[in-house]
Formats: sequence, C-alpha cells, structure tokens
Amino acid sequence: MLRSILILLLALWGTTAHADEKEDAAFYMTHFFEPDFWETERRKFLNWGGSAYYHDLLWARNIQILDRTRFNSMFPQSAADDAAQQFERHASDAIIAFYGPENLAQIVDFFQTPTGYKMLEKAKADNLFRRTNLVSPLRGPVAKMKDYLKFSEHTRYSSFASTPAGQFYVQQTYVLRRTLSYDRELRFRWYMPPLDQPFLIDIVEADGVLKFPNRIARDALIRELKAASS
Repeated sequence: MLRSILILLLALWGTTAHADEKEDAAFYMTHFFEPDFWETERRKFLNWGGSAYYHDLLWARNIQILDRTRFNSMFPQSAADDAAQQFERHASDAIIAFYGPENLAQIVDFFQTPTGYKMLEKAKADNLFRRTNLVSPLRGPVAKMKDYLKFSEHTRYSSFASTPAGQFYVQQTYVLRRTLSYDRELRFRWYMPPLDQPFLIDIVEADGVLKFPNRIARDALIRELKAASS
C-alpha cells in the first residue's frame, strides 16, 4: 500500500518510478544470489578477461595475441571491477524485464515482511542458493525455502504464492537464474569494453604481447586509444 502511494505521488510530481525498480532489483540481487555469483565475474576477468577486448578490439583488425599470459596479466583490478559492474547493471535490467516492475515490487514487498525475510535469512544462513541448483519450479531453493516456515506462517506464504506475482516467482524464477548464469559466460551479450583506459596503450606498446599485420595497424590503434583517453 505504501509503495503504491509513493509511486502515485512520484507520477503526480512528474517523476518516474525508475529508482524504485532499481532498488527492488538491488534487493533481489542481494538476497537471491550468493555473493560468489558476482565475485566469479571479477575472478574470471582477471584470468581471461582480455578475451573481451580481443574480440571487440583486436580480432576485427587482424591482430593476434602472442603471449596470452602476459596479455591477461596486464589488465588491472579496476578492469575486473568495471566488468563486474557492467554485469550487475545488465542483471538489474534483466530482473526488471523478467518479472516486470509491478510483479517485482510485489515480490520484494513480500520478502520484506517478517515471514518473507525469515525465509531469506534462513536461506542465506543455510547457503541455500549456492548449494541448490534452480533447475525447475519443483526443485531448488524456491521450493525448499518453504521448509523454513512454521505451520502458522504457511498461510501468509500461500497467500503471496497465489497472486499472479507470486505464481510467476514460484514457477519461473529458475529461468531467470539459468539465463543470468548463461549471460555471465557470454560477455558479448552485455559487456562493452571501454577504450579510454591507459593500460590498453601499455599492452599495445609492449614487445612480444601482440602481433600486428603491419606497423601502420599498430600505430593506428595507438592513435585511436589515445584519442579515446583524451
């Protein structure tokens, strides 16, 4: 009820409810994904994150990587942080689009009630979202979370689960998790490698890291990167 009043006031003031959607998505990401889900992106980027730059920046120019170990090692932590932030923004937009702003708001509203928050806290303490795959609506943490409730609390959860938003949450949440897990592996779906990064010039200018078709291609890429950084 309070959310509906706030959204109405924002509409009357000529302001969109976009901030509420982002806050709901942030709450969802905090509680329905284990922390390692996001940290994995940072670790993978530092191990082979240069591949994103290879496809977008080098491959089209017929530039080859001679020393992949050195190439990847020259990407700083800030590059991994940027990649993780881009993925979180992609995930936030995907969550809003998947459930729809109204359904997502109702889902978050329930899990901010005492009954819903109890389910989330126990799932977190039990590491439920890490050890249990979301493989179907009948298996995985969404179904198992009900086991944390007392008999008297099941009525409150059932009331939520019988709503359109609740039914969609119970039956389709596993699809969202599977999709985002897939997207995390396929950077071309969401990652835009920024060119205005000084470390890219260091990589291009380093001896024995890249192989260019000719000196003209090397000099042209350096000029492009310096222009992007200026």
